[in-house]
Amino acid sequence: IVRELGKFLIDESLYKGAKPVLWSVVEKTALADAEVEYEDHTSNTIYVKFLINTSSDNELKGANIVIWTTTPWTIPGNRALAFGKDLKYSMITVQDISDESLSKVGDRLIFADELVNKVTEEIGIKSFKKLKTFNGDKLSDCLCDHPFKKIGYDFNVKPFHGDFVNLEQGTGIVHIAPGHGDDDYTLGIKNNVDIIQTVQDDGKYNHHAKGFEGEHIYKVDEKIAEKLQEFSKLLFKGKLRHSYPHSWRSKAPLIYRNTPQWFISMEKRNLREK
Repeated sequence: IVRELGKFLIDESLYKGAKPVLWSVVEKTALADAEVEYEDHTSNTIYVKFLINTSSDNELKGANIVIWTTTPWTIPGNRALAFGKDLKYSMITVQDISDESLSKVGDRLIFADELVNKVTEEIGIKSFKKLKTFNGDKLSDCLCDHPFKKIGYDFNVKPFHGDFVNLEQGTGIVHIAPGHGDDDYTLGIKNNVDIIQTVQDDGKYNHHAKGFEGEHIYKVDEKIAEKLQEFSKLLFKGKLRHSYPHSWRSKAPLIYRNTPQWFISMEKRNLREK
């Protein structure tokens, strides 16, 4: 085995790369697909606002792109947003809210046109006015603040087209944490987005998760939500029961985690054809 590996090393087919894999924070290891079981799991869900600070359309400046996620712990790893370039999006202004709603009268919110009624109902908006409707590609020249800008996440978050964006759940806009998902990682590589790893082997945040260092990702969702609410970035929090990957050994839920690994290239010496 060592001799054969040596041949790959000599012809430069062996290389170190990184990609998101299903990771067990209990066993502190990556899992192969065959080691993964899917079981019902209750996830915390949140709707979050991303404030547009720059756009060629002045009407969009100061409005908020709204995302929905079942993994609040990935917000510190957020570095981009994804929209569907052929989907229709609407900007609304909030006119009336329910007593428990976290949205504010006068807020301008952006999500997929087809999901406007569903989202506004869930986040407690009783009445709104639709200000404009536009194609997704209009979002491509916008820049947004990270919701945790006030605690040191002082970089722009840019929306990009993602062909995986659909209208099945959420808002039609996906928050992208390139270190924590296949689609996220691919979009990040394609658009030169920073691939940030916020989680250590044992499931605790590292220094990249400013404000939450040392917290365990399985226990941090509530703190993430509280901090978002403190900065008026949280619109709603709920729960979702769904099928979720678990380790067959520990039975613990898994996460996607970008990890450095060694690969043998299938292209370098035409291995796929051979």
